[in-house]
Amino acid sequence: MKKSILLLGMIGLLLGTSFNTQAQEITAKRYVMMELFTNTFCGLCGIYDPAASATLDANLDNVHNITYYPNVPYPQCTFQQANPTDNNTRKSFYGVTGTPRSFTMGTDQNSGNSLFTQSTVDTHKGQDSPLRIAVDISGSGSMKSADVTLKSYDTPPSGDLRLFVAAVVKDVNFNAPNGIDDHSNVLWNILSSENGDPITLPSEGNEMTVTYNYNTSNITSAHPDFSANQVYIVAFVQNYATKAMINSGTSEDIILEIDACNPNMGTNDGSINVIASGGNGSYTYSWSNGMNMANLSNLSTGTYTLTVTDGVHEVYSTITLDNNTLNPGIDGSVDACPYQDVVFNLYDFLGGNPSPGGTWTDPNGNPSNGQYVNDSDPGGVYTYTVGSGACAFSSQVVVNYGALPSGLSISGVPSSPVSNGVPLSLSGTPAGGTFTGNGVVFNAFNPSIAGPGIHTITYTVSNECGSSAVSDDIFVITISYNFVNYNLGTISPAKAGPVEIILDAIESGNFNLQVNDISGRIIFEQQLDVLEGRQKITLNDLNLESGTYIVNIYNDDQSVVKKLIMN
Repeated sequence: MKKSILLLGMIGLLLGTSFNTQAQEITAKRYVMMELFTNTFCGLCGIYDPAASATLDANLDNVHNITYYPNVPYPQCTFQQANPTDNNTRKSFYGVTGTPRSFTMGTDQNSGNSLFTQSTVDTHKGQDSPLRIAVDISGSGSMKSADVTLKSYDTPPSGDLRLFVAAVVKDVNFNAPNGIDDHSNVLWNILSSENGDPITLPSEGNEMTVTYNYNTSNITSAHPDFSANQVYIVAFVQNYATKAMINSGTSEDIILEIDACNPNMGTNDGSINVIASGGNGSYTYSWSNGMNMANLSNLSTGTYTLTVTDGVHEVYSTITLDNNTLNPGIDGSVDACPYQDVVFNLYDFLGGNPSPGGTWTDPNGNPSNGQYVNDSDPGGVYTYTVGSGACAFSSQVVVNYGALPSGLSISGVPSSPVSNGVPLSLSGTPAGGTFTGNGVVFNAFNPSIAGPGIHTITYTVSNECGSSAVSDDIFVITISYNFVNYNLGTISPAKAGPVEIILDAIESGNFNLQVNDISGRIIFEQQLDVLEGRQKITLNDLNLESGTYIVNIYNDDQSVVKKLIMN
């Protein structure tokens, strides 16, 4: 049962966060964890503890330490009485029957002259761990929160893993009966369960945070020589069954946040960005390639080792860059019409074989699942991102929700009056629209049909929703000209009236109507929507001169040809 006087309880906040999706390899430093069991009434402890403490002081950049005070052999030890439950629970976990004893990395037990030596440190230091443990303390006054963040750089181990989080007092000045008056890293309270909190480590490439609250206002009730401003947090993950230490971290460590970006194939455009925090804030950077700044750029594939120190604490990491395989794809678009009950998978509208597994944001900057639900989601630009941080790559899909085509324009229209009868080809932007106006036949302006005068041409484009956008009117002027030069014969100034055609159709369909003069020149074309049965078709825009013409009404399957004489 935890003591409510000293501990306000634990709040567990588990947050799963991915911190990189590229194929680089990043390693974490594995700290040497030493747990010392001693007793202030123990004479042998007074003999052997100082040497162990000297080794600890010489290796603060590599070693984490918690000092426990069990009830063996003297239960009257005041540090034991400050927290008998937590001290004795760890004693029982290791089977400690006497003091002094030390356990390095949970498995190496030593006593006497070998209590904690430099050779022990050298055996365990310089190793990598798949797990990084970072501790951040926040809060004001005596109310504190410790955020313990576990980040997996590689496949984490499994088994009966427990997270232990302890509040320790860095320096305690107390004249102990065994003659020791300077005591380091004295256990005050285990904030987690004294048997550790069972935990499943985050998968490779992810992290999780567990938060513990504590109150230092009554710390002197545990021991009068404990000081609140000397309290810091030590956290470690241990296999409860094998006692193997996975890694440890403290609130005084230097913490590195590394964002690496692989180079593209055959280039040296890779980069590594590093943000250091913790320690005393005065950092020196040392890279294996001789550089001494936090961030590196213009990197090729390879392995880069970084060591950061503040003069007391030290941390290192190795980053291996491979060729970049991330591809955000090529921008795309899709038209979404109102009142259509459809769902678009936006990924399908990206070109260039984009890498799967990226993230989407909608036009408002909110996260999206990558599916556009018509009439529910907003139209606009949806952004697809692969990678993260400095090596994030993005593409876009534009959802045109009932939007009209824009930027309409016509080309091919003459800039001066037309003085001959040669048809002029027209083109429009965007493509796919239709031209209308006097003298316009499909995609051409025919002066011989329009005749002298001022004529208007418009260009109309419809979107998938059936809505249309129309270009500004374009005015074309034609003047009188001599048609004889073009084998059209002598033209009478008189115009014939409209032409009526009686048509019997056996079925409905779309037909083309074409009028040719006797020389075979096409002088008029029009598309017809024909209905089944007899009908009258009136052509008001023919403006034919007197003479003989050929009328051809046809589609892909049939054709009707008749002679037309205009008087």
